[in-house]
Amino acid sequence: MPSVTGWHGYGHHCLVRPPVSDFDTLKLWISSIARLIQNRSLVIHNRPMLPSTSLILGCMTHHPHEAYEDAEVLIMAKTYPTHSREYNELVCTAGLRIDKIPYTFIRLYPIPFRQLERESQYSKWEIINVRIRKRDNDHRPESYEVEPRSIHPTGNIIRPKDGWRDRCSYLKDFFVQTDSCTLFRNAKANKTGAQSLALVKPRKIEKVTLDINPDYRKAHEKGVDEEEVLTLFGPEFHRVYPSPVSLKYKYYCQDANCRSHTQSVIDWEVQAAAYKRWVGEDPREALEFIQDRFIEHFKDRDLWFFVGNVHKRPADFMILSFFYPKRGVINLGQSTLFA
Repeated sequence: MPSVTGWHGYGHHCLVRPPVSDFDTLKLWISSIARLIQNRSLVIHNRPMLPSTSLILGCMTHHPHEAYEDAEVLIMAKTYPTHSREYNELVCTAGLRIDKIPYTFIRLYPIPFRQLERESQYSKWEIINVRIRKRDNDHRPESYEVEPRSIHPTGNIIRPKDGWRDRCSYLKDFFVQTDSCTLFRNAKANKTGAQSLALVKPRKIEKVTLDINPDYRKAHEKGVDEEEVLTLFGPEFHRVYPSPVSLKYKYYCQDANCRSHTQSVIDWEVQAAAYKRWVGEDPREALEFIQDRFIEHFKDRDLWFFVGNVHKRPADFMILSFFYPKRGVINLGQSTLFA
């Protein structure tokens, strides 16, 4: 494999050849360079890259391979794909690290999920093996970056049988851990180390808002998903539409003095369900399904929110996914949630 000479990064960033000498890695490496050039983040002939440039997929990094550690993670959330200038498209994955005691919540980011090989793509509630290391540019204690080629789904998916009892067994230490008011206060007071992932229990659901995302309607009319992202090897993948719906929950948490929280739902499962059921210009089927599946269905369940905050706005939390076992499986007691 040829070396890359005469290309230098900004500061400590520099381009080196991939550590693995196989064609797939070379293809991925050259595709990465093509994206950087396309995004004007890389200029050849000894000119510097932008300081914010990240070298994607671990193939162009100067950090030693030994910096990574092995981890076993139970996936609890995958957020809807978002566009990125540096990576084209990203998915934030969060879950429970289960290879160490006590279990801890973990955020795996950034992951170009749709660009992974099919055998590396994973489902919610599946256990995966992966190599991780702490993110240098993310102050949140749960945030780790992934060596993407190390992602190995085990095929062990924790099913929702017996009222979600098996899933609850993994999370038994988190049911009384915190509430949304405490998360907010701690994030405001400590922006560099406060808890940023949590399972929280709403005391009362005040309002649920379900609307069409206007950006989705515009993109739907223009056919954004037909736009191909090109690399040096040709088309790589189709851009995804903006999220079809806007779903927000206004609720009171377990803090007795809570003045309510309004949080958006960014779960990929919700948006994918709406996307599949959007017929032509008529969104009614999509909205009716979301209403039934992610609002009405929860009225008879023990509803919890798996929440996470925003990197640059640590006091802003969003709902990454729902946790909704049958009532009585978690013995904390529950009255009617919905107003």
